[in-house]
Amino acid sequence: GATLVGTESYGDTGQRRAVKGAGGEVWLASAWGIGPDGKPILGAGLKPDERVRPRKGGDAVLDRALELAGGRAAIGKAA
Repeated sequence: GATLVGTESYGDTGQRRAVKGAGGEVWLASAWGIGPDGKPILGAGLKPDERVRPRKGGDAVLDRALELAGGRAAIGKAA
C-alpha cells in the first residue's frame, strides 16, 4: 500500500453543491472520498503514516517522501 506523508487532512473533498429553496440555499458535500482503509474521509480526513510539518525554505514533505521512495532526495540535491 501507499505511505501517506505530511500533515492530517481536513476531511473535505472540496466539492459542494448548492440546493436552493424559497428562503435561500444550503451548500452540501457532493462527492465522497474513500480512504485507504475503505472508510469515508468526509469529516474524518486522512492521518499520515509519516507526520512531517512544512518548513520555510524547502519542501520537507516532498524530501521525506523521496527518502521513503528509495533515497532519491539525496540524488536530487546533488544535481
